[in-house]
Amino acid sequence: MSDLSRPRRSGASELPPSGHPGPGIDLYWLPLGAGGHFVRFNGRIYEGICAHREHRRPFDLYHSALQVRVPEGRSVIEMGWPIPDRNGSSRGVVVEGPVGARALAMFRLFRYEVRRWQDGVIPDILDAVASPQRLSEDPDEARRVLDLVGSVPPLVWGRTEPALGDIWNSNSVISWVLVRAGVDVDQVQPPYGGRAPGWDAGVGVARGLMRGRSSGFASWRFDSSRGHGFIGCSADERGGRMPDHRPYIDANDRERGRLRAFVDTLDDEALTAPVNEYWTVAGVLGHIAYWDIRVMVLAEKIDRGEPWAPGDAEPDGDWLNDSTRPLIHAIAPREAARFALRIAEETDARVAELPLDRMWPQDPDSPINAGRWEHRAEHLDEIEAALRARD
Repeated sequence: MSDLSRPRRSGASELPPSGHPGPGIDLYWLPLGAGGHFVRFNGRIYEGICAHREHRRPFDLYHSALQVRVPEGRSVIEMGWPIPDRNGSSRGVVVEGPVGARALAMFRLFRYEVRRWQDGVIPDILDAVASPQRLSEDPDEARRVLDLVGSVPPLVWGRTEPALGDIWNSNSVISWVLVRAGVDVDQVQPPYGGRAPGWDAGVGVARGLMRGRSSGFASWRFDSSRGHGFIGCSADERGGRMPDHRPYIDANDRERGRLRAFVDTLDDEALTAPVNEYWTVAGVLGHIAYWDIRVMVLAEKIDRGEPWAPGDAEPDGDWLNDSTRPLIHAIAPREAARFALRIAEETDARVAELPLDRMWPQDPDSPINAGRWEHRAEHLDEIEAALRARD
């Protein structure tokens, strides 16, 4: 994780040539010690604990950053902590998240920032090892990476995600963005003799979001009212039982708030505007409602104590969305928008109370994913992009 508050070495503001001047995605591995004495000290403690638990020698630790080139220019993507000042816009900050525990996030010292910094710098670039690694030369993948940075889930830095056995940190942000953008990361490795804690957490969360479920993976956004941060090496949950916290609730609330803003502010002309060649804005909102309703219908099986059946799984292919599209578009646009908001409110309240062991991921066979936020965010982003293109 970079520290922009410390002086940079001479020339560190200049990115070394990657040998790939065209569009693409370059990955940089930066020794954790390059982040300053505080980061290096905490990293050594963390790796020492992990090495002791796993009966191995300590490894060098690395964090990662990206340089993304598209025809329009170059951008740097990186998590930064500590936050040097309040002028985040000058560094392209698009997301902030808590460090250690959400309850501490009211203090700037306990928040990290995620940057999508056009023409920006990686402060420790001269210390990079075995870098850059060219991951893609596809301009569409590069654009998707840039587009997705603002959707990084603001999870608690340094907290082990119970379902993944890995901590959330700067590497998690980078791997999450890459996987969500469709970049192949299966062969990505840190430099020889090194380790990149958090990388697997980002991959796991992202692949959970992309498992073909309508809503995706729960946000794992920690609820500060229910616990504390814990820096760990594995999914040690003090006895092996999954804690009964519901980290998806905050993210559901956030995206439902976005949905409400659309419903409250879009006029009839905007609601009938095309998002693509098949769907209007109101149609997309109706589509969101359809998949929320599916969750509520399936929840009735939990109420009745019934097991899941093969027919409960989400069907493969687009035929279901295609078959519902004419019905959804037959609803008056304003009514479809209001209906989508009402259903979102009911669904979020429902999943907030359902037993966790009957929902994915605790129940890997469950067709219910409580993290409704991801499906909404995906389509609300599409609506925003379509409306911006009309202006």
